[in-house]
Amino acid sequence: MEDIRVGSVRISRIIRAMKSYSHMDQSPQREVDIHEGIDDTVIIMQHRFKQGVTVHRDYDRSLPHLTVYGNGLNQVWANLIDNAMDAMSGRGDIVVKTYHEMNEVVIEYATR
Repeated sequence: MEDIRVGSVRISRIIRAMKSYSHMDQSPQREVDIHEGIDDTVIIMQHRFKQGVTVHRDYDRSLPHLTVYGNGLNQVWANLIDNAMDAMSGRGDIVVKTYHEMNEVVIEYATR
């Protein structure tokens, strides 16, 4: 029973992430929470993570929503994750950090 519950929770997360992705195609620019976009990208890409790859998030939750091309930004997140996985040779951690710096929003991706 626990396996069924865990599986259904995972499927629900994937469906929510896919809905979020599909809605981003509908408007060229909109106000988005970058953390939701990163999280949705990680959920959608999880099937590509090799055993031994973990994503750690260090988010500054006080960041404002940004008016951006959401779909394009999610493609950036996906490309950064792809590049990080290639650099790690299948094992390690991907660290995503967000913060403010001099009136700018900073998003860092690093491997370790």
